[in-house]
Amino acid sequence: MKILGFDDQDELLAANVWDLYVRPEDRRTQVVDTSADSGKWREFELRRADGESIWVRDWSVAVKDAAGRIDHFNGVLEDITEQRLAHARFRAAFEDAPIGMAIAGFDGRIVRANSAVADLLGYPIDEIQGMHFSEYSFEEDLEATRGALASLSEGAIVRYEKKMRRSDGSVLWAMINLAPIYEGSGKPTHFISHVVEITDRKKAQDALEELIKSKDELIASVSHELRTPLTVVHGLAQELDTDWLGFSIPEQKEFIGMIAQQSAEVAYIVEDLLVAARADIGKLPVHPARVNLAAELEAAVAAIEDGAISVDRVGEKTPIAFADDTRVRQILRNLLSNAARYGGSEIVARCGSNRETAWLEVADNGEGIPEADVRAVFEPYVRSHNAEGQPLSVGLGLTVSLKLSELMGGSLTYRRDDGWAVFRLELPAAGSVHAMSNVAKTGTLGP
Repeated sequence: MKILGFDDQDELLAANVWDLYVRPEDRRTQVVDTSADSGKWREFELRRADGESIWVRDWSVAVKDAAGRIDHFNGVLEDITEQRLAHARFRAAFEDAPIGMAIAGFDGRIVRANSAVADLLGYPIDEIQGMHFSEYSFEEDLEATRGALASLSEGAIVRYEKKMRRSDGSVLWAMINLAPIYEGSGKPTHFISHVVEITDRKKAQDALEELIKSKDELIASVSHELRTPLTVVHGLAQELDTDWLGFSIPEQKEFIGMIAQQSAEVAYIVEDLLVAARADIGKLPVHPARVNLAAELEAAVAAIEDGAISVDRVGEKTPIAFADDTRVRQILRNLLSNAARYGGSEIVARCGSNRETAWLEVADNGEGIPEADVRAVFEPYVRSHNAEGQPLSVGLGLTVSLKLSELMGGSLTYRRDDGWAVFRLELPAAGSVHAMSNVAKTGTLGP
């Protein structure tokens, strides 16, 4: 009586039952169903005496007379309006949620999903409903997911990161939050999952870890590279300081020459580090002028001890570049030392020019760079080779050389040519259109 809003029992008994149903077909269905079985729960909408609609849950059975005809119905009526409203609010929040949500059974199959999770995985919503978690999981993650389901079945709330496979085969990283759903007492019957994509965060995390690893490798490599020449400098200087007169003039000159050479090696390493740091923040100046590439190449080759490097000038014209001579020498030093360190037994350096470009190449007959590493080898702290018997390099030489070439309006490329590993530096030729545009930008021509 109170549920239906009547003031007294007589008023309720005088009411027409059919008028209480918002949808008359619900009454017809109830009569037919109740007449045919012994009773079950049904939900439908009724209209109270004041006209307000409510949702009820009804359980009723037909009571028959001696002739077997239905005399009346006995039943229980429960107001479930609040539950229905809560369900409607949940449904709206579920379907319109900006994060992926799904409800699944403990057999691992999705029974309901919202559009956000369907979009994340790249499936139509009607297709994703009914899918098993193994269909979008990677093999190595299946055991962890099974463990999560086991914890859920015991009532635990589970949170973990998971790699998932989209419909197009691409990888999605997600933060998964799982919570059990109870229908009545006892163990949970289903669970709800919140799926938040963290692919960008994982990439950033991986990049940070790689950066930290690279920095650690850099510190180790710099320490190793600096230790060797500094040990030589310190040892020879200590010998000379302890017993200067005990060495002949030629021996003294030899020691001083070795100290100068090893000190230069330290300076080269520090210069590469400074150039890399300044280039990253846009603080690396270049001062273009006319540079004789043939002369620079011959001087750089001559400075390398114990290096049987042949030099070849292509064409009769002397290649004159419009570039920064100090930076050209730095690039040459890196290319030649790279070939000597990792290349084959033969090293060839050549230079030439055309109307717009002055170029030089350093080639060796070694194994070269694997095709998969060609792009990465120009990245900071990357080494394609770890040659046996060779100390680890800092891994900045090619990065620095590429940046310097681009700052001077040129390029640095690598190719494999008939068994030779070839690095080619191209720079604007003096007097070319490109060189003149650089003059306009820098306001300098140089000697």
